[in-house]
Amino acid sequence: MDDQPKERRTDAAVEMPAARALMTLDDLNTFLLAASLEATEQELEALDDERTRLQDSATPDADRIENLNARIAATQSYVPAMVSRFERSLASQGPVPAGTAIVAGRVFEPASNVGLANVTVIATAATGGAIARTATDAQGRFEIVIPEKAAAAVSLEVKSGRATLHLDQRPSKVGVGERIYRDVAVHRAGGQAATQRGPTRKAAKPPRKSDE
Repeated sequence: MDDQPKERRTDAAVEMPAARALMTLDDLNTFLLAASLEATEQELEALDDERTRLQDSATPDADRIENLNARIAATQSYVPAMVSRFERSLASQGPVPAGTAIVAGRVFEPASNVGLANVTVIATAATGGAIARTATDAQGRFEIVIPEKAAAAVSLEVKSGRATLHLDQRPSKVGVGERIYRDVAVHRAGGQAATQRGPTRKAAKPPRKSDE
């Protein structure tokens, strides 16, 4: 009677490390980034609650409130970079269809780090012709599949209606079987739009068919 429960526990103990081993380094990186971002948001909420409590007290402590304001501002200053790294980790995952390349990324307003929804992202070839286009989602994210014949050097243009919000000054290099990530920062108030280029992540290339 006692042997059966012990055997089940032993099986479970063997299965758990095996299940954990299925998590790739990319999955672990995404998990850690998500946990860090969540912890930062909780920290900001706690700091804001403490500031509100002090401001509403009968005798507000001006020095402590000023210190909290500085801590909140400092923490908020690095949230955009954390969000960007998390978005990159998500976009860099997933398969690349055979004979194609993928350009994924996010269009956002840098001052607020708010993604621009429903703007058009157009991929163009070195010759200037449009390859493909898509619209950003509610968070400003996009993904464009580039056919093999156009993969090599791809430029991005971002438009809202007829207005051009961004136009690459130089193309991004991308090869068949690769996935790259692009942060596209759009300054709506005027001036040249800035672009931050993410790292290229290569996917496994499909095996070439042998001649029959």
